[in-house]
Amino acid sequence: MQYNQNPNVYYIRPKTPKLKNDAVTVILKILLLGGIFFSVIFTDILSFNSLFLYKISSGTSDYFSSLMGGANMLDALSILDDGMLLTSYKVIVPIVMTLLYFGLYILYVKLFAYLMFNQFMVLGAEFDIRKFRICLDCSFIFLTLAIGFGDLAFTFYPTAYTVGKILVNLFAAVAALAIFFFSYTRKMEKKYYPIVLHIMMIPAITLLLFV
Repeated sequence: MQYNQNPNVYYIRPKTPKLKNDAVTVILKILLLGGIFFSVIFTDILSFNSLFLYKISSGTSDYFSSLMGGANMLDALSILDDGMLLTSYKVIVPIVMTLLYFGLYILYVKLFAYLMFNQFMVLGAEFDIRKFRICLDCSFIFLTLAIGFGDLAFTFYPTAYTVGKILVNLFAAVAALAIFFFSYTRKMEKKYYPIVLHIMMIPAITLLLFV
């Protein structure tokens, strides 16, 4: 490697390549948005049932009032009739949560792609951002669907929700990471397998902590 002694020449670090959308990537984004919506809608229904019980329980209302220094949030909610609350929790809240989670996913993708690109650049290997996004989007579509079907099952068995949801989410996250790894390393030289696993450590820990 040659060292350039010219002080007027600066090394410009390449930036992580940006994805150029095509039909496949756009469809995957739409499916991911749908998957996120599906994954939160049944959670919101379960939350609505809990909120409805709080709403009609004067003892619970008084308890929250004492915690909040006399400001009773549940009294404010009582202004809304049950139909308005149901509409909010079945339509408005899932849409807002879908957009929020999709925004967080974009940040997650940027971090993951940054780590992958920089490590591949050091190794002199090619980093295909399109392949990376397709593999990651597909794995997260699976994740959202698995969580959604899990929450759907818990609407029939609400007593198992607390423990069961944690186990389902962890299993879905590990499976999604495995889907990404095997799809992304397909047709890749085996010497890159441990490198990809090493790069995945921070994204994997982040996903398992917040899933």
